Amino acid sequence: EIEIGHFINEYWCKSPGVQQWPAVSDPDDTCGVFGPYGVGGGLTPRMENLIPYSNSSTYINDFEVGSIQEIDLVGVLFHPYHQHINPFQIQEVFNNADASVDPDSYTAEAVKSWYQVGDWQDTLQLPALKVIGTNDGLSRQTAVKVRFQVDQFTGHMLQHCHLLFHEDQGMMAQYDMRGDEGTTWDGARDIDRTCIKPTTKKGLNTTSQPSDQLSESPSFSATPSSLPSVNPSLMDNKLLISMNPSTTGTGKWYVSFPDEYCLQDCKHSGAGSCGGLAKKWDILYNDAASCCQTKLPYKNLGWCTGTSLGNSFPGSGKFYADQIKQTCTKDCVSGGPLDGDSECGEIIEDAYVDLYDSIIECCRQKL
Repeated sequence: EIEIGHFINEYWCKSPGVQQWPAVSDPDDTCGVFGPYGVGGGLTPRMENLIPYSNSSTYINDFEVGSIQEIDLVGVLFHPYHQHINPFQIQEVFNNADASVDPDSYTAEAVKSWYQVGDWQDTLQLPALKVIGTNDGLSRQTAVKVRFQVDQFTGHMLQHCHLLFHEDQGMMAQYDMRGDEGTTWDGARDIDRTCIKPTTKKGLNTTSQPSDQLSESPSFSATPSSLPSVNPSLMDNKLLISMNPSTTGTGKWYVSFPDEYCLQDCKHSGAGSCGGLAKKWDILYNDAASCCQTKLPYKNLGWCTGTSLGNSFPGSGKFYADQIKQTCTKDCVSGGPLDGDSECGEIIEDAYVDLYDSIIECCRQKL
């Protein structure tokens, strides 16, 4: 059985006057992370255990490098949690029917589609509620369970609220990572037998072991029959190709968040809609539209699908309000197939822009 450290992390601000968050940030607020040291939030009296960041020696917890840690993130409906160095994996999202966020709202659905159990993240803000304790009468709290490996590096590991005015007012803390530099979690190869341990490069001391004593990375020049038995669904497609050069990908679709559209899982990157082989953590979809709708709900579906397919998206032909010019403009490109009696503006890429069938309806609703 895996030994896992467990603690609670919760952010809060206390004000000398009436707390008005998030519309008003009172410079006199004291913000911080609930303690006590090594335990985290959830204890009473809470406010006596609110620890604001003071200097580089302020720690909220410590743990050994090479260990697994589990955190109950409390209050991430309001305070986005962010940690440096080690990414975390979402283990469980606690939902409560008595939620203060409308589950049918666009924002809630978009966030729900973004954060999934099993995802790796370094920042998390999620509308989910669960009763986890009275906490001085505050019985409903946002709670998400995450885990991470304390991998290789010792020293300071920063965590803070990603609302930077809260961070500036003390909502920040450090973990102290102790032990031997370069230590990795022994169970990694048991979970994924394709896991490659880090190696050293000349001039870089990235591990406490001499390079000639390191566990060698598996050689993929061997024939498939001589390799370990591995579940192919857990393997990177590049590894599959090294085992079987005829692998060309699934032809399905995965998201590229930097590009904000979807790419096809195929061997030759740059050929049409092909984005290269998907990684083992990429979720695959049968078509570009399903990928766009699920992973990029904040983008215009027509634009995302057309761009993913490598087509020049002509626009919707509908109308949107240009608040600067105080006019309604057609969603199309000049000289394109939808260019007509009405002047084209720009192609609308984002889903939050309201589109209307006619100029009259657009003006009536938006201007």
